[in-house]
Amino acid sequence: MKETIKQMLASEAKYDDIIEAVTEEVISQALVKTRGNQTLAAELMGMNRGTFRKYLKAIGAHKGN
Repeated sequence: MKETIKQMLASEAKYDDIIEAVTEEVISQALVKTRGNQTLAAELMGMNRGTFRKYLKAIGAHKGN
């Protein structure tokens, strides 16, 4: 992840793009760790399920899903 951030900064990526990429990776890893259980993934990240689902929706919209 560090390397990805360094590469994004080198390519002059905007702050919002970097935060979005990091958020997407963290959420993806939380879902892997919890075998897709959104409630457990949200708890793992220290947020409520509604907030977690908001992030999921934003990621899906960004990917065009």
